[in-house]
Order: sequence, then C-alpha cells, then structure tokens
Amino acid sequence: MRLFLTSTTTPGSDIRPARHGVCRQCGSLGGALWGSAMTNWSFSSKSREFKEAFTLVELLVVLAIIGLVLALSLPNFRASSEGAALEAAKRQLINDLQFARQNAIATRSTVAVVFVPRDVLIPSYVNPSDAGYSATERTNLYRLQGGPLTTYAVFGFRHVGDQPGAGVPRYITPWRTLPEKTFIAEAMFNDFPPYGFHWATNAPFPFPLGTSGKRTVLPYIAFNPEGQCLPVLNSGGFTDAAALTRNDDIIISLANGVVNYTRDPATGQVIGFTAQEIPPNNSTNELNAIHIDWLTGRARLEQADVVSK
Repeated sequence: MRLFLTSTTTPGSDIRPARHGVCRQCGSLGGALWGSAMTNWSFSSKSREFKEAFTLVELLVVLAIIGLVLALSLPNFRASSEGAALEAAKRQLINDLQFARQNAIATRSTVAVVFVPRDVLIPSYVNPSDAGYSATERTNLYRLQGGPLTTYAVFGFRHVGDQPGAGVPRYITPWRTLPEKTFIAEAMFNDFPPYGFHWATNAPFPFPLGTSGKRTVLPYIAFNPEGQCLPVLNSGGFTDAAALTRNDDIIISLANGVVNYTRDPATGQVIGFTAQEIPPNNSTNELNAIHIDWLTGRARLEQADVVSK
C-alpha cells in the first residue's frame, strides 16, 4: 500500500516521531500518528511492487506463434498416425496367418485365409437378390460388399472329428476387417503368386457363410497339415507340394489410404466403390509388405523395395 503525505512545517521545526509514540514539540497523539505514518511510508517506499500484464498485441503474437507451430507439426502427426495404423494392420494380418497355419497343423487338415475381392460388387459374380440366398445370407452379402480389399476370414476344409472323406467345411473365424485407413493393395487381387493370391478356381468357397449352398471363387492363402503355404487342388482341401517352386512364396502388399463407397438407399447395394492410396503408390515404397515362405508357411515383415516389380 502506498501512502502520500504532505507537510506545512515552518523552517527550523523539529517534528520527528517520538521514541515512545508522543510528539516532542506538542506532546500530542497526532505527532505519534504522524511519526508512525512517516515510518510506514519510509518502509513501504522501499518495498513497493509493480504489477504488469500482457498487452493485446503481445497476446496476439503469442497466439500466432502457437498456431504456426501447430500447423507445422500437423503433417508429422498425421504421418505418425497413419504409420501406426499400417503397423497395426501388418501385425493383425500376420497374427491371423499364423493362427491359420497353426490350426492346419493341429487339426491335420487344410486351412485357408479367404479374402473379399472387388468382384463381389458385380451382380453376375455375386447377386444378393438371388432367390437362392436366405435372408441371413443376403444381409451378410450386403455387408461384405463394403469389405473388398479390407475383409477376410479363416476357413477350414475339415475339422477334428469329421468322418474320413466327409469333412464339413466352415469358417473358423468371423469376417475380420483391417484397421481404418489401411487396405490390401488392389494389385494383389489382379495377379498370382508371388505378387498376388491363389484363386480357388477348382475349389470355390461357400460364401458368405460356411453353410451357404452357393460357392464362390475367392482369393486365398492356404496351409496344409505340414504348415506349408500351398494352393488348394479341389474342394477337399488337398494340396500338391511337388508342383511348387521357390517363386510360389506370397508377398502381401499393404497400403495406407482411404476406401470410399455409398449404398443405394432402396436396396442397400454398394455403389461407387473406390480405393485410393495416400500418398500414391505407397504400397510399393514403404515398409508395408508381408512375405510368406511357401516351404515353411511362416510369415514375416518385408521391405517394400523387395516387392517392387
């Protein structure tokens, strides 16, 4: 607290605070108060503090600097987020491939990982309105029409307890989807090993359910009872290792990007399906590939420069 005092004393006067609180000249209490005020003024004048604040201009400058820093760091944050999604997709797919292989060895049967291609959008390929599908199958078909390049399931041709020569095929897992902003490179569905999938032309899969009477040709990766990655020869799930060479390894290319589509409000049919890699062609220039050795059936991460054609 500041105290401003004025005095109108005459020259030569001796008004000073008394040692015991009484003015020496007039002996009044006022002199004591005056002396006390002078003492307090002398003390506070030595310890007074000045409080300052930001001006509007300074505040605007600080906000502008914060905005600039955020703008510069946003692309790096986005790249980090997309990289984490791609890493999660690779780990998920490797884990499911390992699960399929281990299941084939444990059950002494052929187990395949089946993928949903873009072909399911073609009515002549799969038509949900076909009278041969049940209501449950039709619902699943419409749902899976939104899953090309991203959706897959593990399928078993037979299981422990099935009678010899009378295996009951079924899907071991539900249809699974890769993390958002990731998908399998579309070239994988248009090629053959090593840069594409096997296609079950001789052994179409029941689709969309294991109990479906209709069978559909789908891309797949299969493992025999020894855990080797081999093509299926027929609906019994038999494979032939003698027909394969080193070139029948499979390299799955994954991509960062977006998958867009809309649905017909009247029928639920998917229309306008598109898949875009962001940045373009990142499926061949980043660490985004999974290499499956045909002889051992083991899957490992692979650098993209190895898969470039």
